[in-house]
Amino acid sequence: MKKDYIISSPNRRIDIAVKYPILAAVIFLGLAILFLISGPSSKSTTTGPLSIAIIGTTITLISFSLVHKKGGIILGITSPMSFYGIFYLLYYLLPYLLLFFTDRLPVGNSLIIALLLFLGYLAWCAGVKSSRIREGVKISAEQIGKQEAYALTILCIVCIGLVIYFYTWRTYHGIFFIHARHYEQELSIIASFRDVFCSRLQLPIILFLGLLSSVQYKKVASFSRRLFMFYGFGLTLILILSSQTRLSITALIFMLISMQMHRQPIIKLRYIIATCSIALIMILFIQGVRMEDYGLVSSDNQFLYAIKKSGSDAVLGLKAYNAESGGSVISRAGGSLTFLSTLIDTIKSEGMFLYGKGIASSLYSVVPRFMWPDKPAVIPLDLIVQTKLGLKNYDATMGPIIQFYVEGSWFGVIIGYFSFGWLMGTLTNRVMLSNKIWLWIIFFFVWSYISNLELELILGLITTARNAFVLYLMYKMIFLFLRLRK
Repeated sequence: MKKDYIISSPNRRIDIAVKYPILAAVIFLGLAILFLISGPSSKSTTTGPLSIAIIGTTITLISFSLVHKKGGIILGITSPMSFYGIFYLLYYLLPYLLLFFTDRLPVGNSLIIALLLFLGYLAWCAGVKSSRIREGVKISAEQIGKQEAYALTILCIVCIGLVIYFYTWRTYHGIFFIHARHYEQELSIIASFRDVFCSRLQLPIILFLGLLSSVQYKKVASFSRRLFMFYGFGLTLILILSSQTRLSITALIFMLISMQMHRQPIIKLRYIIATCSIALIMILFIQGVRMEDYGLVSSDNQFLYAIKKSGSDAVLGLKAYNAESGGSVISRAGGSLTFLSTLIDTIKSEGMFLYGKGIASSLYSVVPRFMWPDKPAVIPLDLIVQTKLGLKNYDATMGPIIQFYVEGSWFGVIIGYFSFGWLMGTLTNRVMLSNKIWLWIIFFFVWSYISNLELELILGLITTARNAFVLYLMYKMIFLFLRLRK
């Protein structure tokens, strides 16, 4: 009988694909600590090479977790160590390199940021490993019953309708283009349902349709595959036209792993190269449109304008590319790291971390508005953090590495990412062992949320669990209706 490939075996042997990069990582970490103890000046010529060496070690860790010893790339939601590493690379490591080599990252903080990124991913890997996860196991939909499969299919159709409603509303109000203008959510139950629930359905639907494509009922599987292709490509196109760079790349990655969901998550290198090539084209297209976005923003119907004019605008924008516009693109890509650098400087001067005060100040945001109609407007956590640290408020991103650091210092990064890794490893094990629908819903929602490393993590996961609960109630209503009809 053919055995599933397991990265983390239950015995004490450490797989060779993990042993040597961890050893190299520990050596680099020791050198970095010695360097910090020696107290170098911010202008030291050693800081730059050492920072790049630490970032290179982190990328090596991710690379080794991705490579299968028998060939191919391990990429799937049942392999959290490698799958999360892709987004860690996309949101943190590549922007770091861009900022560093264009002299846009403050020299005094480059080493600290590199160490934080390294420690964050190392702690994540340790947390995943500590859960004794069986990584690389293929997802089986054989235990999904006929009525459950039909109920999930109907649920996906309803959710697609809600996503269409969300983008139709944004188009009608002139904010289809993500950078069109500043938008503040209305203090109403409908607005909360639309912006907090409907908008978060985009990625989970791809995963659900991928799961349904492998059920044993031919009609459901065949219909789900066609709907998967229609919705997946349609959503990716919408995300591209609305100028959502990273989310469109995430949708593309989710489509790739969903097509392999019923097999072992080992993807051939040529598919990875093709996906990376498509992603690069998407990035160039979106950045070209952003350089020529004036007609799009002022148009009466931004969606129709984007369909008709985006291609020509992208070409014109790329032709008009210069050092200034390129610098703007790099600054946006590395915005979270620049914000982290600002926080590091502020904490150095003020000598204090928040130690949970920022999270405590935003706890009210997890209460559903239908339970608290008079709930005040939710203030983004990045603004709360800036206010508590005495910074001037500006639009920034509050990803996990920033949240863990500002709320709990270096120990916060280590403990936070270790706990996060353990949680995802444990959740993966539970899903693989039980195959219960409610666990699948939570699992897909959580992955759809944590794949965006520009969102704060702790309270966001609570809100994600709340959304998953609402979706499960919708599923149960559909399931009971089908059973009553029978």
